[in-house]
Amino acid sequence: MAGVVDDDQQPVAVAALAGPSGAQAREALALELLWWGAPALDDPGTGELAHLARICAIDRSRAADPRMRAAADLLHQAADVLDAADRLRCALRPVVSHHLRHAHHLAVQARTRLTCAVGLPLPLQVPGGPAVRAAAGCRVTG
Repeated sequence: MAGVVDDDQQPVAVAALAGPSGAQAREALALELLWWGAPALDDPGTGELAHLARICAIDRSRAADPRMRAAADLLHQAADVLDAADRLRCALRPVVSHHLRHAHHLAVQARTRLTCAVGLPLPLQVPGGPAVRAAAGCRVTG
């Protein structure tokens, strides 16, 4: 696994790839895409999630609001990451899980940026907590 790199082409330690299983990551991402209006799926595959993320992104990329287009760009990135994970399939399961977690993070970041920008309330338990809200440009208090 010495050749594994992240999105910035930096080496990734195998321990950094540990996390939720692929099924858990897909389920979390499917729940996140529900917020964007994607239909609920019983047991979505990675390719299906990529397709749903891309549809959600395309629908929002036509918006006049630049904040919505910025969120759509993040959803496009999530779809690209999911496409990469789908191409790997079961060849490198830890890497696929890493891609799934990264796609979930992008979808959460898109929602967080949009809700902060327009002043919508965020749930108390946003994945990533204050760090995600700060990275999204939200004012973090307390």
